[in-house]
Amino acid sequence: MKCFYCNAEVRWNNDYDTEDTYPDSEHTIVSMYNCDECDTWYEVFHQKKNNLNRFEEFIKQTNDKHQRELKEVKEDNKRLALQINDLEKKIRRIQSKH
Repeated sequence: MKCFYCNAEVRWNNDYDTEDTYPDSEHTIVSMYNCDECDTWYEVFHQKKNNLNRFEEFIKQTNDKHQRELKEVKEDNKRLALQINDLEKKIRRIQSKH
């Protein structure tokens, strides 16, 4: 690869996982290059992340959360129904005494 400024060959330094260096990046790898002639530094991002996988994971997590919340609401409704039933029995007992 040639330097955009002085046209000399650039030197590869390293590749990094963007999860470690740029977590919000849309790519999975960043390659580091530099030009020894003019001391220019390049970071080349490649291997675009599959945004669909991120979206699917978000949907799954959201769905799991809603399923847990729905289960809690159903359990609360059962408890309330039992309490209402007990109160109705007490009311009938009181009414039958009068």
